[in-house]
Amino acid sequence: MAPMLDAFGVSGTVTLEGEVPADVTVVWLPPTTEDLPVGAEFDRAGLIRVLAVSRDEVPQLPVGALVVAPEFADGPLKAWRVDGYVRGDSEHHRVTVVLDASATADLPDTE
Repeated sequence: MAPMLDAFGVSGTVTLEGEVPADVTVVWLPPTTEDLPVGAEFDRAGLIRVLAVSRDEVPQLPVGALVVAPEFADGPLKAWRVDGYVRGDSEHHRVTVVLDASATADLPDTE
């Protein structure tokens, strides 16, 4: 995972409930789509954002943790809440995240 973090990672922070923010490298993975019920009358499936963080930087990444990171290098900082756990291995966490608009509004303007 280290080569992937070096090549595709962006700097960010992870804040767990009651903890101090930890500096991390975030790798954005291709979004997945929601499974829709058969016959559902939706125009399109919503995209689910997925990111990976090294376990060396953050041993635990529970639902509700706050991740602050840009979506791309030199992009504006945005705040994301961990919404679910996709999978992980001995080296990294893969989690789904949702944009936390109120926390994003509280971030300093980086543009």
